[in-house]
Amino acid sequence: MPCAFLRFSGCNKWSGRPEHKAKSICHFCDTNFLEFKEMTVMDIVTSVCKIKSFDLVISGGEPTLQLDKELLSELSASFDLHLETNGSVDIGELRQYIKHISMSPKQILSKTKLSQCDDIKFLYPWIHPSITPFHFKGYSSKKVFIQPIEDANWHKNQEDVIKLCQENNWNLSFQLHKLLKVL
Repeated sequence: MPCAFLRFSGCNKWSGRPEHKAKSICHFCDTNFLEFKEMTVMDIVTSVCKIKSFDLVISGGEPTLQLDKELLSELSASFDLHLETNGSVDIGELRQYIKHISMSPKQILSKTKLSQCDDIKFLYPWIHPSITPFHFKGYSSKKVFIQPIEDANWHKNQEDVIKLCQENNWNLSFQLHKLLKVL
């Protein structure tokens, strides 16, 4: 599905500093948090509305740290909004502006603040022994996706994920923009 991306800088799971990455739960993260442009709500809306798309994916870092009613209200007038989040922040009344929420938890279920999502994505190999689909079995989501982490074991990760999806009726996910080199 063609879409535009609005990527926020900053995250509550990693500082963005290279020297902290290896000890972060998100050691695989591909977002450069150190390069960003501060923008007002109207700067963002004006910039994003130049893009010809019906769908806008709001991502990060962790975008829920910066989202507010004014921004989402303005953006939802021109786009169907999709949110990618780690689920560590409860978005409350902001949910009304968002058509689709994808959550990739980076904390255990008891510390997850988002109460429901449309789909939940887990990274494999599991980033933590308690952040797996087995541990989120009762969580409210329509679909479960498993995505292999691109690292030195990429091919093995793919094989394992395909097997896990077949055995558990989960869905396979890849970062297509990377595979297609559309960055």
